[in-house]
Amino acid sequence: MQRRTILLWLLRVVGVATAFYCLLFVSVTLSRLGIYLLSQQHQAAILGGSMALALLTLPSRGSERRGVPWYDTAAILATVVICGYVFFFYRVLVEHQLWGITSYEMIMGVVICLIVLEVTRRSAKLPMVLVVLFFMLTMFFGDHLPGILHGRGYTLERGMSVLFISTEGLFGIPLNVASLIVFPFFVYGQFLMQSGAGDFFLNLALSLFGRVRGGPAKAAVVASALFGTLSGATTANVATTGAVTIPLMKRTGYTPYFAGAVEAAASNGGIIMPPVMGTAAFIMAEWVGISYWSLCVAAFLPAILYFVGIFIQVDLAAVRLGLKGEGFTDLPSVTEIIKDGWHHLLSPIALVYFLAILGFPPEVAALYALGVLVIATSFRKKSRLNLTKIMNALEDSSKGMIVVVAACAASGLLIGSVILSGLGFKFAELVIGISGGNLLALLALTAAASFILGMGLSAIACYIIVVTLVAPALLKVGILPLAAHLFVYYWGIVSFITPPVCVGAFVAAGIAQSNPWQTGWQAVRLAIAAFVVPFFFVYNPALLLHGSIGETALALITALIGIAALSCSSEGRILRGISWWERVVLVCIPFVMLFAGNISRLIGFGLLVAIVLWHLSTRRKRAQ
Repeated sequence: MQRRTILLWLLRVVGVATAFYCLLFVSVTLSRLGIYLLSQQHQAAILGGSMALALLTLPSRGSERRGVPWYDTAAILATVVICGYVFFFYRVLVEHQLWGITSYEMIMGVVICLIVLEVTRRSAKLPMVLVVLFFMLTMFFGDHLPGILHGRGYTLERGMSVLFISTEGLFGIPLNVASLIVFPFFVYGQFLMQSGAGDFFLNLALSLFGRVRGGPAKAAVVASALFGTLSGATTANVATTGAVTIPLMKRTGYTPYFAGAVEAAASNGGIIMPPVMGTAAFIMAEWVGISYWSLCVAAFLPAILYFVGIFIQVDLAAVRLGLKGEGFTDLPSVTEIIKDGWHHLLSPIALVYFLAILGFPPEVAALYALGVLVIATSFRKKSRLNLTKIMNALEDSSKGMIVVVAACAASGLLIGSVILSGLGFKFAELVIGISGGNLLALLALTAAASFILGMGLSAIACYIIVVTLVAPALLKVGILPLAAHLFVYYWGIVSFITPPVCVGAFVAAGIAQSNPWQTGWQAVRLAIAAFVVPFFFVYNPALLLHGSIGETALALITALIGIAALSCSSEGRILRGISWWERVVLVCIPFVMLFAGNISRLIGFGLLVAIVLWHLSTRRKRAQ
């Protein structure tokens, strides 16, 4: 019992200290106190705190942690020593990199790389580790490998000088973005949760849609979009909102597997929905070279199209099942919800204002929004942030950052290995060669590669791997950088709800008490827009607001028609049930309109109008 108490105490101390230090650094408080730190020193501090917290929290196997074994204790001490060395002597490390790193620095590099990979295995799971190890081994032993894998081969000293010290390795862009930008947003998100904002948004969605046809399912879509922008994780989104919405959907009349699928598909869309978009968006903005707010604005229409597709199918399913918008008189009214929790809206509105109007950097905007949150929540006793809630928010944000920091650190090792081995360039040449220069074939190949590489990974790990290995092929043929990055990201994250992995669908199936595979395949049908929308914005970048207002409006109308047709085909009805040939025609419509030419638009629109008119005429005949 005493060991358990000590462990919990250590967890709280390390978690609170790491998050509090991050706020001090981002708020420039340390600089004002005369403590000037380089970005790499800050990354080392966050890496050390996160790795120590992970080794204290996550067992090496799936069992519950009751104590800290000797090997984890040794790893924690090694982490503290190595990250402390980088923190205090990074300038010396850079000098040594120029003239040759010392043997003990090389050993430290190997040890911290192994610790990062082990923590990644425990948090982000094994697939990420296997991918990183493959490219690290290819970098070191490339001169012994055949074909496309053949390369120069580097010594351990050269490899560690890049992976351990340079900004193209461990302390590179991914870890820098995680420690500087993502962490403050995690802290802000946890403070929101502690204030009760999560319950407010969920109740707001239920009050808006709970009484309409198929209301709980529609509320689940809206609530998951709202909550997903805060959590940035499909499984966390499903577990949080699904605990409320899935039983409500079942109570309405939806089958268990359909209820679980709605929650899984909607929750997966939360990580592509602005204004937060999950952790990967911050790295994407840095990589593409645009402001974070510009990325949010550009990604808004594709995200809306995704949710429109789900919304249409949910409504059509309600019609098919004969569901009515009644029986939920116990739900609070919108007026009551807003009257009781209006203060929860102030900080998200302030966040958008700081990002969009004032143009603050994301981390600064998050800090200011956090300040607004603290003031706003003081208006209600139940949402007021006392010391206990503040400590819980700091600790939970550090725990939540474990998987992000581990994935970003491992991604730095991946990027450094790919750069040294040159495999990224070789892979791009290979994919372009196989496609024969045909854009549609190239997109299909990169989509398949992104889907396979994204299996079993977290959102941020998925993005970094696919953008490192797959996106260069798209960039090489001149596709808009943002479109290329979003394309591979969309296709990477659909693996979260697509069998055989579909972790989001598995969590939803557990809550719904349904068959996981049946739930997963239904989630694929509901999220069908995610498979088509990326092709739309690659062929027509106006959907990413890369064009005039007229071009964007035309692109949006075209995409809406295509998604509506595809959703009707997936659900199997428009004004009534549809036949197999109607379903085939509806599936073809978005692909006909894909090429965004005026003739193809007219053909696609004409096909949809023809089917609707056919339904109207047959319905009149039946009425007579």
